[in-house]
Amino acid sequence: MRKFLEKYWKEKEDEFFENVRESIQERVKEGSPVTWEEYSAMTMNSYERLLLYPLLTDSALYELICYCYSQSEFQVYSSYKLPHSYNDAVTGVLLPLLMKRFKNTME
Repeated sequence: MRKFLEKYWKEKEDEFFENVRESIQERVKEGSPVTWEEYSAMTMNSYERLLLYPLLTDSALYELICYCYSQSEFQVYSSYKLPHSYNDAVTGVLLPLLMKRFKNTME
């Protein structure tokens, strides 16, 4: 069973990396930070973006989260409107609060 799982995950990894250009793979291996200016100027597919997320600088991560959040369908809850689920609490209350605090630590 173990060999089967190892083979399965190796195949999945190979399939994933077939979609990632060598230049991105090399960048991930070297592990150098990616700034917002650099990231936003890059042309990448979803596989490549996913691999670069851990390399984003704090300010680049903040900018990316703000951008993605602004493009999402999530709503920010007011102080007096209760979220109806954990998902609503995370996306409508906690994430905006976390982002505000994160921004304050960067200034």
